[in-house]
Amino acid sequence: MPAPVEDTPISSLANLSAIVRELEKATISSEKTEAALDEQLARSAQKAIDRSHVLEVCTELSTSVSKESAELASLLESSVHQSNSACSNILELDVLLSRANDALSWADDILTLRVCAEGAKTSLSADDLPAASRHVQTYLKLGDAVRADSASATAVSQIEQSCAELSRKVRLASDEKLACDLSTEEAISAIELFVPIGLADEGLSRLSEHWKKRIARESDADVRELLIESNTKETDADDLHILAIARLFESVAAIVHDGKPTLVELFGTSAVTTIVSALQEQCDACADRILTRYEEAKRMDEVVRSIRSEAANARELDGLLNKLTIMSQRIAGYFDFLIGKRLVPAPDEKSEMLDEESIKEYQNIEKMLQKSGLFKRKRDLAGFYNSIEAYFIRENARLAIKIDESNGEDAETSTAVDDFFFVMQKCFQRAFAYGDTDPEVLRLVLNQVSLSLMNDLIPYMRRRLRETEAALEKLFGGAALSSTLPAAALTVSYLTELAKANISIPGGGDGTSSDADVAKYDFFVALNNASVSAEYASRLRSNVEKAIQTSPRLSAEDRALVAAPLTNINDASRTLVQASEQGVARLASVLLERVTGLVENALKDASYIVSEAQYSLDSDATPSFSREVANQIESKVLSASLEKRLTEKNWDALVRQVAEWYAYKVEAIVFLPPLSNTNAPKSFNAFGGLRADRDVRAISAYFSSKSRRSTVRDVFGRLSQLAILVNLERPAEVYDIWGPNAGGMTSRLTAGEVRRALALRSDFSKDAVKSLKL
Repeated sequence: MPAPVEDTPISSLANLSAIVRELEKATISSEKTEAALDEQLARSAQKAIDRSHVLEVCTELSTSVSKESAELASLLESSVHQSNSACSNILELDVLLSRANDALSWADDILTLRVCAEGAKTSLSADDLPAASRHVQTYLKLGDAVRADSASATAVSQIEQSCAELSRKVRLASDEKLACDLSTEEAISAIELFVPIGLADEGLSRLSEHWKKRIARESDADVRELLIESNTKETDADDLHILAIARLFESVAAIVHDGKPTLVELFGTSAVTTIVSALQEQCDACADRILTRYEEAKRMDEVVRSIRSEAANARELDGLLNKLTIMSQRIAGYFDFLIGKRLVPAPDEKSEMLDEESIKEYQNIEKMLQKSGLFKRKRDLAGFYNSIEAYFIRENARLAIKIDESNGEDAETSTAVDDFFFVMQKCFQRAFAYGDTDPEVLRLVLNQVSLSLMNDLIPYMRRRLRETEAALEKLFGGAALSSTLPAAALTVSYLTELAKANISIPGGGDGTSSDADVAKYDFFVALNNASVSAEYASRLRSNVEKAIQTSPRLSAEDRALVAAPLTNINDASRTLVQASEQGVARLASVLLERVTGLVENALKDASYIVSEAQYSLDSDATPSFSREVANQIESKVLSASLEKRLTEKNWDALVRQVAEWYAYKVEAIVFLPPLSNTNAPKSFNAFGGLRADRDVRAISAYFSSKSRRSTVRDVFGRLSQLAILVNLERPAEVYDIWGPNAGGMTSRLTAGEVRRALALRSDFSKDAVKSLKL
């Protein structure tokens, strides 16, 4: 449509010409509007015609579809009628066919029944029991309806008589065969006819009784041959009892192993559990007799009573413990065989998938063995073992301490260390051999080992350190700085005379030592004992952890149970390390008392205001305070004779203690004296800084050369950085080694300490140092 023309108010028109112009405009606008309306009406009319045409077409299609739908519905109705008729016919035919098949099957069963009756009778007449059993087996598979039918009454009566006669003959034949000494396969064949005639349970029971008698007979012969008629020494009694019970287990295992395939084939999967249960019952009785005789022969009750009264000889118990371990291993191996050699593999085996029935059979065997008498006797043996092993550990540990003495004049440790840990390692290995099948035993033994460490060895080590330290102080304490001290006492080698001094040390760790207590070795050996004992304890813990982690028998729960005492062993190792460190610290303190004055005076006398001419005369051969200090320490502290007396760890620890002490002295006297110190700090010039750097390097190299394995360069980290600071050409160069520009060097100094070190340079401006932004 055309845009509307804006009207001019009539009241604003002033003359006729203006009114005419407005009228013409209005006329033109009216004509355009009428034309637009006519065009719109024409389009609306055309759309109405199109809709009418579409409606006519849809009506025609709807009529056609309705007609076709009616025809299709008629066809479907006809098809349904025909299908119903066909289904009805099929059902009638199926019923007729089913009746015909039943009739044919009944006829076949009647004929089969008559054939079985005649065949069983004929076979029995000829004493052909296998053939007769096959006829009876076929008869037993026939349905009850055939046997109840009147047409088969005569045949049923006849074959029932044959079944009774066959059962009687099979029993007689079985009894006759089983009365003889048969192999496993022969015994199974003697009862195999019980299966087809429906007497499988009876046959399996007869077979079980036969094998039980066989096991009892063989065990009686072994007991009589090995334990009654044998003239052996008492020391051989252990091996004979172990041999007797091993033969018993071999007899049972041989039957299960050789008979399993045929048993499964004849009786099914449950036969293995039935046979194992019956054989285990007999094995329990035979094993109980052997183990009872063993306990009587070894006077086990008397041993336990003597242990409780602390009267048993620990050395005599070692052989008994070994035999108990072997006995336990034999029983555990036997149980593993019964479980591992059953019908199905263990669940953790991947050779085949286990069905529910196989898993159930496995669980039944497990439960049966855990309720057996042999399992209970194994637990009883474990109780004996735990009591005896705990006593053995405790007494041998105390004995090792009691007879402790020096291993020789140049020995690093005394006998107690090797003796004690030899017993601990031996008992652990034996307990692991025993406890690999009984984690509770292993846990108890390891707990006793940790108790011996905490209650016996550690108190003894501490007491010996105190006693030998007292002897050390008796020779050096107080008199160490006296001018009247013998000249020999100024060398560390004189400390070795402690072992020869025969000094009586009153008081022990438990307060019960008397004047008879004599120092059998010196402080150095006692110090080495603590260090080596800590290392042995740590190694023992590592061996235990490795063993329990690699054991295929121990589950995750067992490992957690066994690992509990390891915490105590680890704590004992740390305690021994602390005792060793404290001893090294005390030794360093005693030795350094003799050189403290010399070192402090040398540091105080050192000058670092050096002219170029003086510095040019410096060389490695020029005497300096660093070499003088090293000579003093070499002769009076870290001497070669002392190095021979200490273990590697203790020697390195002593070197580190001395190095830390010296580094502290140099820093406190030369570089950064305490703020409370009233003495003026040392001053440096450029050449003095170079000398200081040379001295720090020299003393660091000296201590590094004295250390055997560990490094002590980190001890001089602060001194090295202080030497670098006083060696700078100007204060601003500190930015090259400080903060983000430090590179890989870790700053060991604070910003305040850096400023104090730079302020030592007499040629540096104080304002320049203070203005540094650190």
